[in-house]
Amino acid sequence: MLRWIVISGVVVFGLAALVAPWEFLFLLTRLGLWSPCDNDIVQEAVAPDGTRRALVFQRDCGATTAFSTQVAIVLGANDLPDQPANVFIADGHPDTTNTEVRWKSSATLVITTDALSDAYKAERHVKGVSVTYERR
Repeated sequence: MLRWIVISGVVVFGLAALVAPWEFLFLLTRLGLWSPCDNDIVQEAVAPDGTRRALVFQRDCGATTAFSTQVAIVLGANDLPDQPANVFIADGHPDTTNTEVRWKSSATLVITTDALSDAYKAERHVKGVSVTYERR
């Protein structure tokens, strides 16, 4: 019985991929099984106590999206999640926004950037960390 269910599932997913490939990719994305986006980390700063890392990265979701500079705080050695940043997101590639992060203390992160006016996310508190911003 289990074998029949597995075979049926494979056949259904296979047919969906052939008949409606864009809808199939959308379904996989919604289920969290596939993402069209890639994150390219350009800077990493470890908090003084080693419990957190701040990551500056560029998130690329294909030719139909513009470049963006993003900053995320992750706990310990955890990988950067395949999702938009939890701290800072601004238009422009990291090469042109001159965005850098540094820890003032284990509970205070400083983000220095040329893109503060182009930011559409600029959180002040994330994961127990106070975030301050400085313009270049």
